[in-house]
Amino acid sequence: RAITPNLPDRERSCYFADRLLTGWIEFLCCPSGSGCCIRSFDPDDPVGGNEQMRLTRRVSYSRYVPRFVIESRDLPPPAVLGYLELQETHMRAKEGEFCKLDLWQVTCFKLKWADRDQKIITRAVDDDLKFHVAVTTQAKVRFRDDENGYSTADLDSERWRQTVSTNLPEFSVSLAHKYGYFGRDDMVSLRIAHRSRPRCLAFKQAFGGSFFEEETQPYLGVQLSQEGEDQPANLEMQAKVQKLEDWEVVTEHQFTLHHVAELAIALVWGAENFFPQQCVHETPFIQAMRLSSEQIGSARSKELPPDWNPDMVKLQAGEHAHWIKMWSFDQPDEADEELA
Repeated sequence: RAITPNLPDRERSCYFADRLLTGWIEFLCCPSGSGCCIRSFDPDDPVGGNEQMRLTRRVSYSRYVPRFVIESRDLPPPAVLGYLELQETHMRAKEGEFCKLDLWQVTCFKLKWADRDQKIITRAVDDDLKFHVAVTTQAKVRFRDDENGYSTADLDSERWRQTVSTNLPEFSVSLAHKYGYFGRDDMVSLRIAHRSRPRCLAFKQAFGGSFFEEETQPYLGVQLSQEGEDQPANLEMQAKVQKLEDWEVVTEHQFTLHHVAELAIALVWGAENFFPQQCVHETPFIQAMRLSSEQIGSARSKELPPDWNPDMVKLQAGEHAHWIKMWSFDQPDEADEELA
């Protein structure tokens, strides 16, 4: 049996962007060899708390489409809450600019009783939620001539932006920047609103390295609001209120369908937590952005297409292009939330 590693730090402020809020539940997504363990955060527990859910990689219909499953671990037997599929990745690089678009498909399920007497549950296949999430990562850097007359990248001018969008109009997603315009490791805080009400906060925390190194999987802290939920979270309380014979949907895992969707969006944004291999493929493109066309390893030497812009990358997503948001570096720095 595998040994569960202790947390590198048990301070709550290391893993969550905001203070402890009344009516919110907190989960810590701890990286593991095959995905991540999602724990109900407890600072007094050396491993971070009880395991509530687990995200693991599963066999996919295509080796080019990584597929992951979210399972509830607080219900016997484990029940599937949802699937994440990375359906498309588009990367472009040219001298001074980089763009990456990840398109995920998310499927979330409610749970229902398969056998009430034996308390066996199954997913309610007819009552699921399927949607797409796009994560775009963009960067731009200026070049200047050095003392020998060669053009080199001014890394102090390098600016990064990340945008998360979904085809569910009731959800809005924004990133809070650590220092205005970010460096690559500053894209650490995410906020999700449902019908303009704050519903989810997520925060990345890496220990001992960059978020974008394969050997450094960050921890992901997720805070979810229970405000406005019509149904009590505990199944025993639900049984008393609903007289169990009329109760079909199981929510002992404390989640409504929207909770699962909000968690899935946060996981997709923080995919380095459970899928670090994804970062390896973008390294040559980022290097190409930082090299002038005369240097080995540049976009020109790799024969990458030079004639592109973010809108052209967005069009690669086909039918999804109309709802995907991109950042325009032509906008003023202070207009942080104005998206193209």
